[in-house]
Amino acid sequence: ESIGRIERIIRSAGKITLRSTVDEHLGVSVAPGNDGIYLAIDDGGEVHTAILHDPSVEFDATADDEQLSSNGRAIILGTSVEEPEARNFFIKIGANIPDTARLVRVIPHVIHLSDTSGTKTVEFPYGQRPPGILAKWWQASRPFAYTASVTPMLLGAVLAWYLQVDTVSWWLLPFIIAAGVFYHAGANLVSDYFDYKRGVDRFRTMGGSRVLTDGYLAPRAVLFGGLILFLAGTSLGLWMVTLRGTPLLWLGIVGLIGGFFYGGWPIEFKYRGFGETVIFTLFGPLMVIGSFYVLTGSFSRDVFFISLPVGFLVAAIVQANNLRDIADDATAGIVTISNTFGQSFAAIEYYAMVISAYIGVIIMIAFGVLPFWTLIVALSILPASKVVNVIRSAGGTHTSDLAIIDQMTAQVHLLFGVLLMIGIVLGKLI
Repeated sequence: ESIGRIERIIRSAGKITLRSTVDEHLGVSVAPGNDGIYLAIDDGGEVHTAILHDPSVEFDATADDEQLSSNGRAIILGTSVEEPEARNFFIKIGANIPDTARLVRVIPHVIHLSDTSGTKTVEFPYGQRPPGILAKWWQASRPFAYTASVTPMLLGAVLAWYLQVDTVSWWLLPFIIAAGVFYHAGANLVSDYFDYKRGVDRFRTMGGSRVLTDGYLAPRAVLFGGLILFLAGTSLGLWMVTLRGTPLLWLGIVGLIGGFFYGGWPIEFKYRGFGETVIFTLFGPLMVIGSFYVLTGSFSRDVFFISLPVGFLVAAIVQANNLRDIADDATAGIVTISNTFGQSFAAIEYYAMVISAYIGVIIMIAFGVLPFWTLIVALSILPASKVVNVIRSAGGTHTSDLAIIDQMTAQVHLLFGVLLMIGIVLGKLI
């Protein structure tokens, strides 16, 4: 009954007064949908700009003796041509909107319905209540990806034990992991901000944490949060520099530049075809060597070589993401190896990265760098082959089957890393 009443008021009103954190906007075209309330606004206009600044909105609609008022979050969609399903909501109520109009989905938190008999409050009739503030920031940091940074840092620690270094400062390991995760989370937030600003992450795309595309957090808040995390990681890093010296400072500078400018302006590595290279460097050699150095105060050639297979697989995660997003990245004007040379070449590059990880282990066993027990990494070949089969079955066209190949590759990376460490430990104990 309440939803029917809401739809009747909106349909009769046709226009609403929208209030953003920037200004009040009169006469905004509106239509009721089956999963929210839809707006038609000028593409690049003041309402569009205001929602990009902060997705939190309030609005009022009046029809005869009834009034509706609500607050909620606004999710920017495509133009009316790009969003035919959303445009149909306007067609159903006889509203004529231009092809260039930008459509917006508003998900109400609470709706107040008023008439001569009083006011009735309806809680969020179009879905679940949005997550709390801590849950939003947790989602924004993309914690599911932390294994990509924790795994190489733990590998550095295992190698410090395996190579029988005289003095290992094990008490520093929690601080190493904290600094690395702070940098990783900060890079995720900064990347989300610039992806959103560039139009890379949109409501219909699959990338990012979705806190911006779903209207959970304001863009500036996400950028500021990323800078705070980088500051926290840098503070820990500088403290460890006082313990270990200048070499760690240079490693930290490389990490800071690579992490922030991976997606951050003005360098934007990942938009210029260097995404795989940067991630390989940061989450392969840099993290393994950095962890080993902080713990031991020394460098080792073997540590560098052993870090390479882990680097290949973490780069494969990025390659899987780029392979999946070829069309979306090209639309947003992003240059990647995948959309430059096409899906067939991108698939071959992915296969080469994955195969190189296993071949690298075999070569290092042959030269005595790794113990024979590290062949246990072969147990991760089965899940790796499943990803390869998904890519091969997709052929030369993009299909929905590719939607989770980045997550599948991340699982292979984690399993490979854990098995590699187990093999190193067994090689020392047996």
